[in-house]
Amino acid sequence: MIPFLLALACQSPSGAPAPAPTTDKANDRILELESSVKDRNGGRTFTLTLDGADVLVDISDPDVNRPPIVSGTAVVEARDPEHGARFVEAAVKFLGEPDPPLGNGHPGPFQIRYAQMSATSVWAVYKLIFEDSDGKAVLMLRTFADGSRAEILKEEGGDNESLARLLAVALRDGADVDAWIPTSTAVRGSEGLSAVQWCGEGIVGVGKSDTGFAVKYWSDLRAQPAELATGPGRPRMLLADPTCTRVALAVDYPTDPDGYDSADPTEILIVDIANKSFEAISGQDETWTLQDAAWSPDGRRVALTTIHKAGAAPFPGVTRVYDAATGEVVATAEPEWDALPWRWEDQLLLRTDPFNRRANQAEWYAWSIEAPAEAATAPALLSPDGEHTLNPGRLEGADPYLTRWVGPHHVLLVGDGVRVRDVSDDSDRPFHTLGGVSGVSVDRDGTRVALLTRTGVRWAPTRR
Repeated sequence: MIPFLLALACQSPSGAPAPAPTTDKANDRILELESSVKDRNGGRTFTLTLDGADVLVDISDPDVNRPPIVSGTAVVEARDPEHGARFVEAAVKFLGEPDPPLGNGHPGPFQIRYAQMSATSVWAVYKLIFEDSDGKAVLMLRTFADGSRAEILKEEGGDNESLARLLAVALRDGADVDAWIPTSTAVRGSEGLSAVQWCGEGIVGVGKSDTGFAVKYWSDLRAQPAELATGPGRPRMLLADPTCTRVALAVDYPTDPDGYDSADPTEILIVDIANKSFEAISGQDETWTLQDAAWSPDGRRVALTTIHKAGAAPFPGVTRVYDAATGEVVATAEPEWDALPWRWEDQLLLRTDPFNRRANQAEWYAWSIEAPAEAATAPALLSPDGEHTLNPGRLEGADPYLTRWVGPHHVLLVGDGVRVRDVSDDSDRPFHTLGGVSGVSVDRDGTRVALLTRTGVRWAPTRR
């Protein structure tokens, strides 16, 4: 039995009123809300308003790997804790349930699943699945071409008790999980970003704009950002230098206005933060794409590894070192290294892709740029308490480029999920309680983290 229905009504694309729901509005099974909808790259975000309280419902594009089922993920989040509490209070009252007891979690983006049940040229109906360790509840969302209002329909015999509890968890209380970071703070004006990174005391991010891309910088995490640069193209990778003077940006230029192709030209831009300007250090090229990058400690040089798009895997990569101010190539790594920049300190440490090696084992090179590279051993990262070391390239299921110490003997592991491992006893725990996290950035000191979610950026201290 479906307990809950959200029907977003609006006008049809032709301008005629959309067909009204065939439900008798004289009874108490319908609760009307205000609604608006905004398209984003990869999905749509609905804002539902009840008693002046806003809730965001962000629906991703369907998973194309699961035909014929049209399904994917979604994220729900209240505008702020006060909005969440008011929305839940009104919705639960409508359901005829008592207000759920306050939980011990912390509110934030809550990830759910959806499946598209039916659709016409005017509307589509989605089944939204809310779930936690204690149960599951289903909602139905009917969307039209433009959501000007919404209706919540209560189904007779539905499990409204479970629904009320999960609404409180998702919008008011947050998940009660023993996470390393139990709570986080939203960064204003960070909606729609595709990449984010710490830069000095602030955060730099890039996302899609009306004309292409927009690079933004938050020097004060409590204020709106400064816009550093805008231009045509689709942003794909962002990397700020250690001095927070420049940002390297990879941009693809789609040849089809309705989509993207692997043969689309790629260009590398260097954004000057102080001057709010950018220059290209490579021409637009459709034969290669950027694989990885690393900045020198002084921010004057940047190493970029490109791979050819054509041909079968493995794709050999070539690493070039550029002068960031002039765009001049000052050195080129030997092609046979087929290695990616991992970290640049006294020397540039390069790591081969283990999937390109028969032994499936990475090899390391240390390169001083002015002299040929030498074979190197895998780096060992010393824990802050000085009692533990680890090899980031040998942590199963974890991205070695994102492995960082975030506690006295606690390491951040990003792979299938984000978790923290206490290396003193090899125990893992969740890093955060948020849903829909697509990016993680830890500052240079390992004391703060920025989490890129579908509804914006959130940050928190790492409790190091």
